[in-house]
Amino acid sequence: MKKILISLIALSFVSCNTDLSPYDSKESDVILADATGLQTITIGNYALLKGDANGGGFFNNLYRFNEYSGDNVNISGVTSDNFFYYYNYRNIKNNVRTNITWNSGYKAIVGCNRAIAKFAEGTDATTDQLLGENYFLRAYVYFSLVNMFGRPYNQGTENLGVPLKISDNINDIPPRATVGAVYDQIVSDLKKAELLMNIDKSNVYASKLAAEALLSRVYLYMENNDKAIEYADKVINSGKYMLLSKTDLPSYSTKVPEKQYRNHFCF
Repeated sequence: MKKILISLIALSFVSCNTDLSPYDSKESDVILADATGLQTITIGNYALLKGDANGGGFFNNLYRFNEYSGDNVNISGVTSDNFFYYYNYRNIKNNVRTNITWNSGYKAIVGCNRAIAKFAEGTDATTDQLLGENYFLRAYVYFSLVNMFGRPYNQGTENLGVPLKISDNINDIPPRATVGAVYDQIVSDLKKAELLMNIDKSNVYASKLAAEALLSRVYLYMENNDKAIEYADKVINSGKYMLLSKTDLPSYSTKVPEKQYRNHFCF
């Protein structure tokens, strides 16, 4: 009996020393303790939004919600994929693709919140650029989500939109904010992004001009036409971009973003 008891005590001591860290990833506190942590977590936020070939991620499913319920797509044949409920206007509350969009969007938002909370502005140009990218990504996700789950801005700013989470505490679960409050946060984030981003990176990353272009779109949705024109002019007058030609537009989605059309906008 004593031998069994001693064995159990020894086993308990061994169990206390078990390494419970994930084998295929790192916890954010570990990443952020490193000098390159801000860059690493920012790339991770991009990855959450981009998704994968298996249909995961924010953008993979956001475009289905937007396009399949419009007149731009014609589906032939039979499918059991939940995206069909967008196509036939029969939205269901347990739609897998809707859930993926929501979950990956808020995971990216929390990632952006953590980067913004852990690093100070004004340290150097690289830090400011990365912080600006996180502000941009948070604004873009909120703009997409509030348009997906809320009523249009011009139908009333007091209508409920989506939860406005700007902390990195995973236990902080806010209620739905109004459409007006979400739009206010989007505008604030984009203006901060515009201020912080001053490094010209490749076209797969956020930039000052990208923030100004999105601000123009946000103001357009708010029916603040003067501001929409002001920010659109900033992009147009920069001389860095031109509209995509009608010839190239049909095959635009087949191009590799990193290599094609760096100096083109497509609206």
